[in-house]
Amino acid sequence: MNLTVKIEQTGAELSSIVSKASGREFVWNADPSVWGSSAPVLFPIVGGLKNGQSSHNGVTFSMPRHGIVRHNTNIHVIEQEHDRITFRLTADERTLEHYPFRFTFDINFRVKDNSVIITHIVKNTDNQDMYFSVGAHPAFNCPINAGESY
Repeated sequence: MNLTVKIEQTGAELSSIVSKASGREFVWNADPSVWGSSAPVLFPIVGGLKNGQSSHNGVTFSMPRHGIVRHNTNIHVIEQEHDRITFRLTADERTLEHYPFRFTFDINFRVKDNSVIITHIVKNTDNQDMYFSVGAHPAFNCPINAGESY
């Protein structure tokens, strides 16, 4: 592994990718005066709902922009090895207030050579069709190389 990677448990948010060879940090530092995130995970929506609300089967619910994973403190580590880690969010009473489906959402981060491989696994544990989207919103330091300008 040529990289050191850090992931925050809250929101399963990638917060750092550092080259072991150069010491260079590739991920935005989440400076709140500019943008206070580094790589939020977007589920079950990418973007926002009209007026922050939607309805399903006649029930109206609200959901924050980009969904219910970002800033979520109820995400747990379910597996960890020297080169990978998997986080899980499982539907519960709190998620059902914003998203009317039962699910299991896993996100796996694996470091291989000069890469970080991210895999999302969504399981519908409900007895109805489940509507969702998944997205990533990483921010990188710019410029990357000396002599470049942004």
